[in-house]
Amino acid sequence: MVCHSESFETLTRGYEKAVWQLGGVLCEHRTDNLSAATQKLGNSREFTERWQEFLAFYNVHPSRNNPGNSHENGSVEKSHDLLKTALDQHLLLRGSRSFISFEDYEQFLENIIRKRNQGREAYLAEEILLLKPLPNRKYNAPLILPVRVSPSSTVQILGVAYSVPSRLISYTLRAYVYGTEIELYYGQKQVAKMPRISKGALINYRHIID
Repeated sequence: MVCHSESFETLTRGYEKAVWQLGGVLCEHRTDNLSAATQKLGNSREFTERWQEFLAFYNVHPSRNNPGNSHENGSVEKSHDLLKTALDQHLLLRGSRSFISFEDYEQFLENIIRKRNQGREAYLAEEILLLKPLPNRKYNAPLILPVRVSPSSTVQILGVAYSVPSRLISYTLRAYVYGTEIELYYGQKQVAKMPRISKGALINYRHIID
């Protein structure tokens, strides 16, 4: 996919696009030490909590090559280099690097990639037999839950307490639970939004004290 930046959001969208197109996941996923998935810890790098949480959602084990040893991902790096060379050649033959729209450019890329992958279909068919099943939904698709605001102006979502404005006490809301944030709705109106945490409680004193 086209990546406008090397970010966590781009990395996860690209991964999801790939595995949902394939229809399954492998046991392990290898990256280099990009900052979207790893962070510096002493003289080495470790996976970020967000990246580990994302792959845990797919029941996939994260692995990485050693810092400064990009040759450990040599087959991937070479394939990437050959793809970029092929794209450059197609653009030269096309006679222009201008496109009517972003979607037009994406379609141009998809056509090239599809043709390059045609010779790999037999090998892919063997690999697909080894894939593990996908979860019921994508990581970035929300889990929608009904929640009732308690007299203490909190809601319980997946075992974690979140405070909400006190005017919502006794109301029943819809919680849209995403990977990193939660949105609360009453009817069609969004009434609260907060980061998602994995344990404990997230309390904003302004919700409790007028």
